[in-house]
Amino acid sequence: MQQKEVDETQEEVKTIKAITPKEIKKIVKPQFEANPELFYPTKVFDKFGFTRCKCPKCGAYFWRHTDKKITCGDSNCEGKYSFIGVGTGKGAKGNKITYADAWNGFKKSLTSARVPCTAIDRYPVVARWRNDVDYVAAGIYCFQPFCVTGEMDPPANPLICPQFCVRFNDLDNIGLTGRHYSGFIMLGIQTFNYPEKYVFFKEECVEFNYRWLTEELEINPDDITFIEDVWAGGGNLGPSVEYFVNGLEVGNMVFMQYKYFHDGSYEELPIKIIDTGIGLERIPWLINGSPTSYHDVFAGAFAYLSEKLQVQYSNEVWKAFGPYSCLLNVDEIENVDKTWEYISTQIGYDVPTIKKEIEQLKDMYIILDHTRTVMMVVTDGSLPSNVGGGSNIRNIIRRVFAVLKKNSWWEKLGMDGLLQLFQEHKNDLAKLYGPFGEYKSFDLIIKQEYERWAKTDDDKKVKLEKLLKQKNNQLSIDDWIFAMSTHGIPADTISQISKLPIPGNLYAELADRAARITKAPEAILYNTVHLPETVNLYYQTPKDGKFNAKIVTIFSNVQQQNLPNIVILNQSPCTAIDRYPVVARWRNDVDYVAAGIYCFQPFCVTGEMDPPANPLICPQFCVRFNDLDNIGLTGRHYSGFIMLGIQTFNYPEKYVFFKEECVEFNYRWLTEELEINPDDITFIEDVWAGGGNLGPSVEYFVNGLEVGNMVFMQYKYFHDGSYEELPIKIIDTGIGLERIPWLINGSPTSYHDVFAGAFAYLSEKLQVQYSNEVWKAFGPYSCLLNVDEIENVDKTWEYISTQIGYDVPTIKKEIEQLKDMYIILDHTRTVMMVVTDGSLPSNVGGGSNIRNIIRRVFAVLKKNSWWEKLGMDGLLQLFQEHKNDLAKLYGPFGEYKSFDLIIKQEYERWAKTDDDKKVKLEKLLKQKNNQLSIDDWIFAMSTHGIPADTISQISKLPIPGNLYAELADRAARITKAPEAILYNTVHLPETVNLYYQTPKDGKFNAKIVTIFSNVQQQNLPNIVILNQSAFYPFGGGQDYDQGWLTIQGERHFVNNVQKVGKVVLHILDKPLSDPIDTYVNQEIKAEIDLDRRTILRNHHTATHIVFAACRRVLGPHVWQNGAHKSVNNAHLDITHFAPLTKEQEQNIENEVNKIILSARQINKGFMNKSDAEKEYGFRLYQGGIVPGNELRVVNIEGIDVEACCGTHCDSTSEVGWVRILKTQKLQDGVVRLYYVAGVKTIEVLNSEGEMINQLVKLWSISKNQLVEEGSKIFQEKKHYETAYNSIKAELIKSQMKYVIDGPNLKTIIQSNETNPTAYFSEIGKYIQQLKDSKKGLIFVADTFLYGAFGDGNFNVEELCKQIEEEGTQLKVNKQNKISVKDGKKCIQVNDVLTFSVLGKFNKNKALKYLKDLQFALF
Repeated sequence: MQQKEVDETQEEVKTIKAITPKEIKKIVKPQFEANPELFYPTKVFDKFGFTRCKCPKCGAYFWRHTDKKITCGDSNCEGKYSFIGVGTGKGAKGNKITYADAWNGFKKSLTSARVPCTAIDRYPVVARWRNDVDYVAAGIYCFQPFCVTGEMDPPANPLICPQFCVRFNDLDNIGLTGRHYSGFIMLGIQTFNYPEKYVFFKEECVEFNYRWLTEELEINPDDITFIEDVWAGGGNLGPSVEYFVNGLEVGNMVFMQYKYFHDGSYEELPIKIIDTGIGLERIPWLINGSPTSYHDVFAGAFAYLSEKLQVQYSNEVWKAFGPYSCLLNVDEIENVDKTWEYISTQIGYDVPTIKKEIEQLKDMYIILDHTRTVMMVVTDGSLPSNVGGGSNIRNIIRRVFAVLKKNSWWEKLGMDGLLQLFQEHKNDLAKLYGPFGEYKSFDLIIKQEYERWAKTDDDKKVKLEKLLKQKNNQLSIDDWIFAMSTHGIPADTISQISKLPIPGNLYAELADRAARITKAPEAILYNTVHLPETVNLYYQTPKDGKFNAKIVTIFSNVQQQNLPNIVILNQSPCTAIDRYPVVARWRNDVDYVAAGIYCFQPFCVTGEMDPPANPLICPQFCVRFNDLDNIGLTGRHYSGFIMLGIQTFNYPEKYVFFKEECVEFNYRWLTEELEINPDDITFIEDVWAGGGNLGPSVEYFVNGLEVGNMVFMQYKYFHDGSYEELPIKIIDTGIGLERIPWLINGSPTSYHDVFAGAFAYLSEKLQVQYSNEVWKAFGPYSCLLNVDEIENVDKTWEYISTQIGYDVPTIKKEIEQLKDMYIILDHTRTVMMVVTDGSLPSNVGGGSNIRNIIRRVFAVLKKNSWWEKLGMDGLLQLFQEHKNDLAKLYGPFGEYKSFDLIIKQEYERWAKTDDDKKVKLEKLLKQKNNQLSIDDWIFAMSTHGIPADTISQISKLPIPGNLYAELADRAARITKAPEAILYNTVHLPETVNLYYQTPKDGKFNAKIVTIFSNVQQQNLPNIVILNQSAFYPFGGGQDYDQGWLTIQGERHFVNNVQKVGKVVLHILDKPLSDPIDTYVNQEIKAEIDLDRRTILRNHHTATHIVFAACRRVLGPHVWQNGAHKSVNNAHLDITHFAPLTKEQEQNIENEVNKIILSARQINKGFMNKSDAEKEYGFRLYQGGIVPGNELRVVNIEGIDVEACCGTHCDSTSEVGWVRILKTQKLQDGVVRLYYVAGVKTIEVLNSEGEMINQLVKLWSISKNQLVEEGSKIFQEKKHYETAYNSIKAELIKSQMKYVIDGPNLKTIIQSNETNPTAYFSEIGKYIQQLKDSKKGLIFVADTFLYGAFGDGNFNVEELCKQIEEEGTQLKVNKQNKISVKDGKKCIQVNDVLTFSVLGKFNKNKALKYLKDLQFALF
């Protein structure tokens, strides 16, 4: 390139003559009219019964539904608006609508169309993203030029938007015609059809608009006409179809196909675009039939201004004038006076009367229109000025001032009133756009404009007078514009001084001339579109002068003789890490990993811990249970799935990469690795929240499928809805791996690609018959069946049926069994992953979701009679097939010996629903008249443990479609409240820890840092904080050390030690006597109770050994669920699916003691967390994860490795011996083991030995005879108990006979029983007789009362009040319905009363109180 050419490209601005939209339309319109089938959607018009004809008045081609429609429907041809005074559509039926109703109805219709549109928020009216226009004048302006050229994706596709627009070429018509505004809301429908991705175009667009008109607005098709036209704007053009109703233009559908140039030529666009614009202001006017649209639009603002100005006008004249107001468009009439005369003849009022009656209301409408426009433009970021778009804003605000002055209204309104009018506009628009934020400089801007307008300086007057003299006081339109633009003289001032009227088309001409000025594009010297974006570092490290990078390429410099001196640099590869377990043991707020970022929350997000790599990628297995209802059908929903994660952590002082780079890396993977056409990709803006964090996100879709979501995590949020910025900015990208092969291969459903080997195995076993053709046809529409997103499932099925050519029963029949197979495949894979990662099915917590889905598998197998084909062995093999499939991603799975037992146990529990649960369900069904709400289903499942399929089977009710989603959602709402922190220690130095360095040394010296007052002990000063300490504080489930502190020569007992933050609190048994300040910095001597420490150390070490033994004996499903180590004993909670048998207890104890005897070395020390995780895995975190980048690892060689902060022995042999005391089932899936170790074991063994010796002595037998003799005694005891119970039953029978047959209605019977068990068992037999005889009785014992009444009217609460001892609380149990067995049947007796009262009470008071109530003593 020559230097001269280069210089020419660097000119700042070139001004060129631009061809206007009007001119380009004139060129192409004849071509379009001659080829309607090529340019216009003729098929849809034919479909709905419309025919094409030519308007006899204007010559336009249009489409009509009835031959009675002679003209095209434009008001100029119709002669008037025919809807005024009568309304249209639903309005003619009396159903009027508001401005907001019009938008909501439009949104409802278009978002539920056959190809649904997404509703987006409006863009600012100030078009700062464009350099060719100042303001948005049509909805499409928001997406030009880059969305139109394909350089940028639209925010949704297709989309609808209520876009505020401004135009200044119709100012002369405002307030008069009813349809003209300077600022208006355009309801836009924008659709972008890419070369390889069709959304919808002309035919569908007309159909969707037509259906909105006829179905939502209920307009008669005979009232509608469609006019063929051409549209041009923003450099683009295409055929358009305007539609009119009863004389009013409602909308314009532009089919944008071409880009045009300044010389009048044009070329086809690769992206075919629909731009439909509908004037929202016209819809309520059309429907309601008001005299003018302004009344419907400026609702609150009109009411306010009317009250302030007290304008008098005639409604009758306006009603008569309204239909003909359409004729007064100054751009379209040659003789205004003749038009006024014509209107006069039509409505019966003379012209002066009409003008007089409408003039002031017209001026009010001008004020309302102009002030709303000014408010929107200024609050969106533009200012009034003498140049550019701001000159239009100055013109209209000054016009407002002039109209107010002309009518002497300024005195009534004033500046305060004017500013309130702007607020009224905000209130009106808030119904569409939501509340407007504060704009504190707005009032100053308006006040300044008024002051400038009110004061026109002498210099400007002189210039105008000089111009008037030159022109003999006759000013052309050019003169007016010259005076306004060059001298800055307002139009009303020119009119006032010259005594000339303002030209009718002045403002239109001003706006049109402004549209002709555009900037020439800058020359681009180098083509860089094929290169990766250079990562920006200059914002992140503005004061750091050094960095490293790689050379991407070298350019020759075209401005320096093509010398190769232009270097392009890059700037961060991601590290691939192994997946985390799906069971999130490092977190206490969730059970399972539901997204990749869960692995790094909360500590990596807060900066308390480093991530394992940065940036990183990970194929993380995740589980979610809120989409169970969609699995097997939609193709994209799973309970367990692999999320390809990209996680990046940007620290305040270390930037890696963020939004721009992340989008680029994802885009390059899509287009370069997967070779996806960019035209098939869209990016959608959104917001993401999870795990306590939130931020903006960008989802990306390919051909209708959501592929990934890039979350830019910037905030932490709280339970009250507030949030604050995170110091660490994080990227969390999640990509559904299951979707990628589906997308690339084009299979009918993703499940076939994902469950490869497992699908083949299950297909062979079950021999399911299905139609590939139906599935191929159904697959593209499966996306519509997300139960969370559709209102009417049946209508959706019918719609799919019409699209694919199969009736609904055929589709459902062909897909049902394959869908059920996919459910089985999904659920079994999830169960396999969760269980092998260490969780168990249960009735509580996350385990309940696992139980739900495995039971759903059993139910599906049973429903389809597949259990006989598959069986337990086949099901277990299916789990193995999943392992084989996933091994290609994760490597081989290790043996998990207890897995089969877990599945078998779950099947046995599911197969056997006990009678009690059935009775409870039947009772619930009776209460609810066999109609169960979603709450009832969840209650029956959660409280009674009844599977959903069993509820369905017994109740004959279908399982609710959203049941599993609701279950998962409710579980997500339950979080633990944080523990209260009683003492603030953040200002104190960390206490130096000595208990790891010298664990067996019981003495140390230290200094007092401070003394705290004990808030739990009347603020006594007994909490001592030292600079260093060997006291172990409570932590990790281990009790605290005790000992003594010698302070100023006095020995104090330390009875509790706690850690708050990094500070250790030593709590003394009694307060210090001197002022706190006297103790600070004092030297003290400390001594640990080593006997206590040894016991706690042994119990803690034994806990590790017991846990290892449990895994060896029971299986790898065993994980720690909690533990506590005290001086008396220790307990360990483990995950296990059944109570332990005595044999298992013995085996565990034996295994523990074998490990102890093996004298294994116990290594304890700190490791880098990342290194520890790599070496030992996540089994480290039996007690949960800890913050920080270091772990204290306790490694019993070859036995157990855990991250643990407690005190431990140096060898297993130091533990001595372990004795298991007992075990118990804590809850479903959790078992607790109690045990002792060391000297405590000796105490237990001694106690057990002493017991045996006493029995030997008592029974006078040898130890060898103990079992035999004990068996005899217990057999005899059982025999006597049976006989005794029979006697008691006979006694109760006799007592009941006396009560029922006797003369007394109420009887007291004194009892010698120690508990009411016998009465619970026997009284039910007689309850019906008590009811029939209307009698009652109460058994009074020393420790309980038991009553039974046939009429249910006895006041139990009053009885308790009379007899309760002070300071005690009685336990009361009442029932008004009793179930009684009659043979095999169970009969329920209602409206009776039985009760028991347990606890400490005054028996004598009870007897006296009952006697006073006329009870007879038995």
